[in-house]
Amino acid sequence: RRLMAEGRRLGADIADEGDREALNDLTSSLRDEEDALSSLSEMSSSPVERLRAMYRVLAFRGERARMCGFDNHADWSLRDVSMAGDVGAVKALHELVASEVEVTHDDLAAVRAADGLLESEGDPLRMHLELGSVLGAVFGLSRWLFGVRVVEEMDGEKVKGWHKDVRLFYIEDEETGERLGSVYFDLLTRTEKSGQVLTQPLLHRQALDGVKPVMALSCNILSPAFDTDPVFLSTDDVRCLLHEFGHVLQYMLADVEIGSVWAGSRMELDSSEFLSQFMENWLYEGPLLPSFAHHVRTGEPVPPELLGRIRRERLLRKKAELSDHLFHAALEAEVHSSFDAKGDVSLVALQRQMGETYAPHEHLARGDLRPLMTVFESNARDMQPSALYRYLWSEVMSVDSFDAFREVGLEDEAAVRELGMRMRKEILERGPSRSFEESYKAFRGRGATPD
Repeated sequence: RRLMAEGRRLGADIADEGDREALNDLTSSLRDEEDALSSLSEMSSSPVERLRAMYRVLAFRGERARMCGFDNHADWSLRDVSMAGDVGAVKALHELVASEVEVTHDDLAAVRAADGLLESEGDPLRMHLELGSVLGAVFGLSRWLFGVRVVEEMDGEKVKGWHKDVRLFYIEDEETGERLGSVYFDLLTRTEKSGQVLTQPLLHRQALDGVKPVMALSCNILSPAFDTDPVFLSTDDVRCLLHEFGHVLQYMLADVEIGSVWAGSRMELDSSEFLSQFMENWLYEGPLLPSFAHHVRTGEPVPPELLGRIRRERLLRKKAELSDHLFHAALEAEVHSSFDAKGDVSLVALQRQMGETYAPHEHLARGDLRPLMTVFESNARDMQPSALYRYLWSEVMSVDSFDAFREVGLEDEAAVRELGMRMRKEILERGPSRSFEESYKAFRGRGATPD
């Protein structure tokens, strides 16, 4: 299916639609690339074998881009699916963000210390984060911001989930009562379940036939010892839940008549993580966490000093995470644009150079190919060399938009509601009907800035 879909996409780039030979060559190139990616991911492969597979993948991608009339694979892949437009704009963003972010050894030491404390003592918030309270807060935030109501289906015969732990929720418009869609929640860990946290559409909207979209949201929250025990979340579990539910809202609220607005299929790739990252911010700022996080036994709220510590650690982790994104995204862009496989600089040397520029605090051991593996594996999953870049630009837009809520006051219920409904109208409901850049400017009054 992936080959067929990509083959159709490749065919659109050929000026002469009747050129069957060119399309066959392109599809054959894609099949060869898939074979090379398969050998790259084999656990038994040595570093030398993996490097050889990477060079093969780059050769196939470079040749395909040239056949389609592009200078490099990055420019070919970014066309019509990103706000950046070309790899030059992507690299400019990397340099701009890098000038604003500096991670010191002290920062990393503080993050390691916080992680060590978390591992030895456990999450200090866990006993404050009971699943029912968390879900109520997430759904309440969505209602406050975007005017949507989330209602659980309590009739087991109608749920029809794939496991007894799966729950079904309906997303409804608060004002009209219209059902916008449904989402299955599969939140708890179990032996046979994949460990991946994800949100996935199961059924696309078909307005002409009255078909509402259906989605699945999967997390890995630790299951209780007994079914009758309460379920408690870690702070990161709550962050993941907010992130994934942001994907649900971005999908459900798009006012389209037919088809998919999922990720890069209809919307720009660099907008696909916008709302999910925006939702994360509410865990660490504003009234959300204090409103529901009470100790299960004492009923006491989270102590102010603990809230302050969690927020400080969040900032440190975010700096480290942003630096890591910069490193991998810059390596990704360089590998698929300027890198010359026949030149004097090897892939390993390029990885080292990019690390020195964007992540000087990282000291990769000789033969450590993990950054390159991340780049190639991310591209293999998404079929795009912008897979890592999109997180970076979505991060910029999510923080910039959250600033708008800071400006009106996060505690001001009426002002936050008005701004949230404007975001729904100008960004979320518009979906792919206009460029995301236009929608963002309509909401914010200007473009996003990394400042």
